[in-house]
Amino acid sequence: MDNLLNLPVGETARVVAVQGGMGMQRHLAKLGIIPGKRVRKITAQPIGGPMILQVEGGEIAIGRKMAQRIKIIKELK
Repeated sequence: MDNLLNLPVGETARVVAVQGGMGMQRHLAKLGIIPGKRVRKITAQPIGGPMILQVEGGEIAIGRKMAQRIKIIKELK
């Protein structure tokens, strides 16, 4: 199991778990990031900037520290 920060740009993965308190889990759930959902990394900004993800057809931005707490399994092509 890996985290979303390490997912290469353009790859798709399935969310397995979200580590963190209830506040963080609720925030990510509002963005559509819950266990079982598919996410695709669209871009990752350099020098610690946010990353853009595609979740359920929409695009969202999250920070790198938050991405480290999202555990994923990469999907095979």
